[in-house]
Amino acid sequence: MAGSKHLLFEIRSLDPGKYSYPYHFHRSAEEIFVILSGRAMLRTPAGFQELWEGDTVFFESGPEGAHQLFNHNYFAGEDNVADKWK
Repeated sequence: MAGSKHLLFEIRSLDPGKYSYPYHFHRSAEEIFVILSGRAMLRTPAGFQELWEGDTVFFESGPEGAHQLFNHNYFAGEDNVADKWK
């Protein structure tokens, strides 16, 4: 990441049950995901991986850096409704 020349960066919220974008890669840019809160399912050429709050993932340009993020949670916001059913 230190040698990146064309790094994409934006801040966005991903609603429950939604995808970030179709599975894709960038021909001339790298991209980074930082999970600020909650969790999400990441799809890459290596398969699927669950990401948690605090996780950071770097994607190189080209097909090796293909990615898609999916919010597989059923709640939105800061509170986990399931935690209140104790």
